[in-house]
Amino acid sequence: MWFTVLSDEKRLLPLAIAYAESEDGLTWNTWKKPKTSGRRWDNYLVLKPGENDWNQLGAETASVVKAPDDRYLMYYTGDLPPEGSHLAAIGLATSLDGVHWTKCGDGPIFEAENEWEQPVCDKPEDRRTCVGGVTEPSVIYDAKENRFKMWYAGIGKKDGVISFRIGYATSPDGVNWTRQKEPVLDKGGAGSWDELWVSHTNVVPDPVKGYHLFYFGTAAADYHEGYDL
Repeated sequence: MWFTVLSDEKRLLPLAIAYAESEDGLTWNTWKKPKTSGRRWDNYLVLKPGENDWNQLGAETASVVKAPDDRYLMYYTGDLPPEGSHLAAIGLATSLDGVHWTKCGDGPIFEAENEWEQPVCDKPEDRRTCVGGVTEPSVIYDAKENRFKMWYAGIGKKDGVISFRIGYATSPDGVNWTRQKEPVLDKGGAGSWDELWVSHTNVVPDPVKGYHLFYFGTAAADYHEGYDL
């Protein structure tokens, strides 16, 4: 399991990714560096943003898939500068053991493209007022079709408010992606439990046919912090 951590208990460091293993799926042991030094959480992190990284403000919501060549591919949300904004894109890192990772390229491999993924800005000239992008990937490799499949949350505006909706993209190599123009899962109608947004998707193939898509949803009345609506 790869999971997001707030990498400093005093919230002085950005979000990063740690790793754990389990023999039964219930009791988990978090990986830790053999020799510890520095800040406590640094000893547990397998992927963290560097000072000059494109996602220097954070790395989170990892989705890890094993490629046909036995490499692990980690797709993760990168928080884009400037500090104070809520902008996101999706990056890629690779590993042979699931612990030691190499980031791919100098930027994200998947960014906002469709109209419904574009950032919403109170002041377009000031990116610190912007909210939007693509985030929270869920990736699988389909051996029968010989391609990667990604479901992700796009953040944009619908009906006058900031909204998360679920998109879908495919790739022959895990790097170059073709996405659908429209969301494959939209937020619910007025009065529904997920009327505000749908996000944090996790897709699992059904062994018989099709897929199961699990997601987070909320209604406006149940959400009391975060973005102005």
